[in-house]
Amino acid sequence: MFRKNGGHFENFPVQQLVNGNRKNNRTNTIYKKSVRVLKRVENAMVANGVHRAVPSFFIESLVYECPDSVFARLSWTERVNGILVHVWDGLEGAEPSEESARWLEVNECKYLFHASQKWTRTDGRDFAKAAWNYLGYTS
Repeated sequence: MFRKNGGHFENFPVQQLVNGNRKNNRTNTIYKKSVRVLKRVENAMVANGVHRAVPSFFIESLVYECPDSVFARLSWTERVNGILVHVWDGLEGAEPSEESARWLEVNECKYLFHASQKWTRTDGRDFAKAAWNYLGYTS
């Protein structure tokens, strides 16, 4: 895809759809619902001046990186709590040098964090912390 400024970026919509559907099937349709819940939380935080806007694709990729077991928790409170904890803990520190430890976009074709990306690991942690506080979770 080409940008207005003359640059371009690669987009992998088929892979994103296939991988998202597979994860959604493995999690009994909880994965996509979880993405929607966190997008709504982000919209509410922005509307209330609690946090800046975060790209939907970034939220989707953060949720995608959570283990399937998080989506098997019994309540929505426990699931969202588990997602936010996983994001917070998983993004601590610098980007790993070992490829297998790096987080991927939903399409699994590109790393989620790289020099040309408009978000960072810190942005992911900031979002998780803001959502945690906004939802009133405690340690």
